[in-house]
Amino acid sequence: MESIIVLFDDPIFLEQFTKTILLVFVICFITTLIAGMTNKVVIYFNFKDLFISFMVTGIWFVAAFLVAIYSTEGQGENLNTMQRNILYITAGISILCAIFTIKQSAQHNRNITLGLLIGVFKIITGLLFILIALGYLFGKSSSESENSSGMGALIIILFLGIFVWIAVKLINGEEVYRKKEWELPV
Repeated sequence: MESIIVLFDDPIFLEQFTKTILLVFVICFITTLIAGMTNKVVIYFNFKDLFISFMVTGIWFVAAFLVAIYSTEGQGENLNTMQRNILYITAGISILCAIFTIKQSAQHNRNITLGLLIGVFKIITGLLFILIALGYLFGKSSSESENSSGMGALIIILFLGIFVWIAVKLINGEEVYRKKEWELPV
């Protein structure tokens, strides 16, 4: 046990370990994306499945907006009761959506391990989309925003278009079921 602790104290080992984990994650992510695009596995069975998968992370933006609305002047860093309740409810909804996403992935792919992998892929995809969009929207200084607002709008529209195309391509439940000759759920 002590040798494991010593390994994680070594910055070179920790850096290599992190790079390896990240590489494995990227390979799994790309493999899952390709498997979905080629209709080997069900990523999103239908639009409802896509929506619930994005609710895992998307609900937090609604919560942030509501928490901001219920903030009071001079409140400081402490949350009031309403703000705490909003965050608790949001956490509950997010957890339920994550569980439902993974459950649906396993059910639609008829494999628990594959469903777990795809469920995590769907949750991370939603998180990445939101983080990239927010990073682009809020990552510019005000002078950059003034000089390139037309270009920024064009890039956002292009990004959104690519995302919608990929999302539509990944709503592939019926195609995978037909290809594998499985009976469609009612």
